[in-house]
Amino acid sequence: MTLPAAITHRLVDLATQHRRLAYLQVTPTGEILSLGGQIEAYGLAQAQIGDNVSTHLVYLNGFFPHPGGSEVIPHVHIEARASETDRTANVHFICDQDETWLLLLESTVEMQQQQQLQQKGNDLVLLQQSYARLLNQHHVQLGHEAAVPPSSHPPESHSQPPMENSLLDQIFSALKIMTLEVTADGTLTVISDLPDWLAQEFGELQTAEGHFEAEAFSSFLSNFIIDAQTFWNESSDLLLRSGIWTETARSGRDITLEAIALSLEDKQQQRKIILVQSSELLVSEKFQWLQAAREAQLDIASKQKEAEEQLFHATYYDTLTDLPNRSLFTARLEACFEKSQWQTDIRFAVIVINIDRFQALNNSLGTAAGDHVLVTVAKRICDCLRQPDIPVRFGSDEFGILLAQIESEQAVINIVERLLESISQPLLIDGGKTQLTASAGIAFSEDWYQYSRDLLRDAMIALQQAKAVGRGRYRVFDREMRSQAFELWNLESALRTALERDELQLCYQPIVDLKTQRIERFEALARWQHPTHGSIPPSKFIPLAEESGLIVELDSWALRTACSTIRQWQQSKGQTAQFNVNISPQHFSEGNLLASIRSVVAAAEIPPSALCLEITESSLLTNPKAVITVLNQLKDLGVTIAIDDFGTGYASLSYLQDLPLDMLKIDGYFIKMMESSSTEIIQTIINLGHKLGLSITAEQVETVPQYKTLKQLGCDTVQGYLFSRPVPVLDAQSLMNAEVIISK
Repeated sequence: MTLPAAITHRLVDLATQHRRLAYLQVTPTGEILSLGGQIEAYGLAQAQIGDNVSTHLVYLNGFFPHPGGSEVIPHVHIEARASETDRTANVHFICDQDETWLLLLESTVEMQQQQQLQQKGNDLVLLQQSYARLLNQHHVQLGHEAAVPPSSHPPESHSQPPMENSLLDQIFSALKIMTLEVTADGTLTVISDLPDWLAQEFGELQTAEGHFEAEAFSSFLSNFIIDAQTFWNESSDLLLRSGIWTETARSGRDITLEAIALSLEDKQQQRKIILVQSSELLVSEKFQWLQAAREAQLDIASKQKEAEEQLFHATYYDTLTDLPNRSLFTARLEACFEKSQWQTDIRFAVIVINIDRFQALNNSLGTAAGDHVLVTVAKRICDCLRQPDIPVRFGSDEFGILLAQIESEQAVINIVERLLESISQPLLIDGGKTQLTASAGIAFSEDWYQYSRDLLRDAMIALQQAKAVGRGRYRVFDREMRSQAFELWNLESALRTALERDELQLCYQPIVDLKTQRIERFEALARWQHPTHGSIPPSKFIPLAEESGLIVELDSWALRTACSTIRQWQQSKGQTAQFNVNISPQHFSEGNLLASIRSVVAAAEIPPSALCLEITESSLLTNPKAVITVLNQLKDLGVTIAIDDFGTGYASLSYLQDLPLDMLKIDGYFIKMMESSSTEIIQTIINLGHKLGLSITAEQVETVPQYKTLKQLGCDTVQGYLFSRPVPVLDAQSLMNAEVIISK
């Protein structure tokens, strides 16, 4: 047995009027199908059919669309604060069999106000007036299926067909209302669906016929019905409302209840209706799905925040050392620079640090060892800094530091000296002890700087100046350095032009055979006579060529010129000269050295044996196997191979057995050390080379004692200023096969 639709529609209208409710029908994805009631009170005045409910009720974000489908949603409610109205609202979620949801919004503020009015005895006035107005306006005859009264419809722009009676029953269920009818014999009959609280806590009271005694349910309700009989028989009021009482349910929990007596006429017959409502405020199991949804929403937000932090870290931090990268450093430098513009008493400094000969170490010991070195250096840098200082890894083996506020220039220099000393401390790599050095450049903030990036540029210039004078050094930038840097830039452009215009020339330094005392061969050395700057020393333009990438072009020019000279001497004297030509390691990375040599030798029509290629140990470090393959091919062609500056690189001695070598050239450093220290190192190199079948040449021989000692140690050939400086081609030709006499 259920209430007629006309009665339920009126009750909903009374509820929305008296309790200031609003309701919405939505799809499981949150699309609004209809809405009505006191929508303005809940920030829904602008809501339209088809809108997503979450765009208007922001506290419902995360609930729509519901991934599980509408069938799994229980009848529940939540508490949320409507931002536009600043009121706390209960939102009842009701699932319909047609897979639509009914959201019933109930202001907890209004509930508290109504309870206060009830305690004062005047809370019935509002409902009485509303119900009387409803009856007077519509004159609806009870006893037939009437449409929803106009006052309970949503505004015209939101109007939808009336809701089904079953859905209205669900509204009562959501409001925790049990609808009873008092029969003629005084028993109670349930005429609507049981609300969840009754079904769970008092389900045994409902018999198969749906009847039960009021006393069996509650003595308080039984007493209220006695008062209600007088109300039904004598009173002209529209309803009678009980006070609030508490019942102990089957589970032992206390449930707060409230009853309302209504007198309704159906077909000229009075019907005595009792509404029992639960005002329980305890949290039940029905909140679990909402709690899970909110936790999932928080989890998504947490993961999104974590992803944003990871993205920020990946964007602005170095993955190997975990130091800030160039982008973040540049931003911090700019902020520091801007602050110093309006706080003129603030000074700061930029430091750039570079590990000396790191590439050679990295190639020799491997990238894993190189990474270990970089991580160690990064830690040592951080250990030397103060809390506000900002370290950075620019890339490869280059680091930087922003000292955001400094006391004095000397304090910064002290920090740099401490940094370089810390970096130079030995470290273990693969069980072996390795010692590094680093160079640094410093730039201090000055009034004449217009852009923050200029300080970084100037610190880089100072770094290059430090590296130019040796390892483990630092330099403080001054404006003269910028002029020198600009000069180097112009020099690079001039070198490029010199190569294009063939302004360079080869000079030849004799190599003397210690057994015959005759000039056996020559080393071809590039010289540059600049049209305006005069003679540019090789120590200046060769490193510039290597840094700019012009070294390959420079070496190719030297090869062509030397081979052409060999051809000319062969034609003029009838015998073939032998020239040593230096080859940069970059030729091996280019991958076309063999083809170039073949082409040059063929074009000059000279025997490949007339050419000796001098390579440094660093040529072996990048890709030893590939280099050895190319050298074997050159050896098969007939070209002679020599290792230049032997003893100063990182190459393993084991490579000597694999390399197709003909000659070792001892670095001049060991020759200079002979007179002040033992000759055992040179003797060892000579003995090792001879055991491997190699000829030994000593470079930079400048004194007679050096000459005599090398001859006694069994060195094969020597070269240096003692015999001759590098000379032009015509002078060198006259020295070919000349006997060298050294006076005692």
